[in-house]
Amino acid sequence: MSPYPLLTSASISHKSLILRLDLDVPIKNNQVLDTTRLEATLPTLLLCLKHARKTLIIGHRGRPKKTDPSYSLKPVLNTLIDLTKLNIPMLNTLDEIEQWGTTTSPVALLENLRFWPGEANNDPEFVQKLAQNQHLFVNDSFGTSHREVGSVVGLPRLLSTLFGHQFDREITALNPIINKPKRPITLILGGAKPDKLKFVDNFINQYDNVLIGGALALQSLKNPKLTIAKLTSDHLDITPDSAQYFSQIISHSSTVIWNGPLGKFEDPDNRKGTQTVAQAIASSPALKIAGGADTESAISLLNLNPRFDHISTGGGAMLHYLAHHTLPALEAIS
Repeated sequence: MSPYPLLTSASISHKSLILRLDLDVPIKNNQVLDTTRLEATLPTLLLCLKHARKTLIIGHRGRPKKTDPSYSLKPVLNTLIDLTKLNIPMLNTLDEIEQWGTTTSPVALLENLRFWPGEANNDPEFVQKLAQNQHLFVNDSFGTSHREVGSVVGLPRLLSTLFGHQFDREITALNPIINKPKRPITLILGGAKPDKLKFVDNFINQYDNVLIGGALALQSLKNPKLTIAKLTSDHLDITPDSAQYFSQIISHSSTVIWNGPLGKFEDPDNRKGTQTVAQAIASSPALKIAGGADTESAISLLNLNPRFDHISTGGGAMLHYLAHHTLPALEAIS
């Protein structure tokens, strides 16, 4: 039995609900470049559209501090229309939620949540306006479930909450590392976001090897339990020796977790470190888990997707869950 309430057709029948999806997808020239995240959550969306009376889709894109047309969800809306074959209107203001509620339209998409400061601040008045006239909240956005924002932790305090199929798929894939870990466990952290280093102490205590590469190797990390890669002279990749050493550790591991590329992999001249380590993981018989948008892009570029057991749609949420064995989204319903 799931420790959290899961979405079913009976639980949403004839109800009005808010559906939180991960809509932060790569966009260029107003076109969605990669529909993987949207397709992953499609089973949840289609179930809601079939059984709920009304479905208000919410999500964010990018990190705007205020309304900014360049971060509009309109390109995402167009893709959702293509995927569902439905006419989905866009709501641009919170007042339009109430107006839409009086129409016969079964589905709508609210503009980028981050256009409202109340989202980041988890402002009660903002959350109350989101929740107006709704019966349920469905969270199928694992990738944002580590954030203490209005749409993640505020709505569950006002509405009965269910979790969607993609959220459950993510948790189910990660739970074996927590509940029945196969050792040795090796974690590879790369990329440029230093905020993931806040989990390092947790990982050192839980895992056998913690390997640091990419721009993170430039940080002042003194813990002797960390294995830190050496970088090339331009700091755009890890050295071949470091890549080989990482690969050797991976070959002796029973579980491998990877978050963050080891260099500027988009540039062929600085891809070697990421490629060497990625291929070492893919060739290993270990349980192989990866997460994060850049990591996913690197794996796709190298055509290694089928050789991973699970590729998470949320790098930050994945690390948070593995470090703390819970998420703010789950804590909000307790």
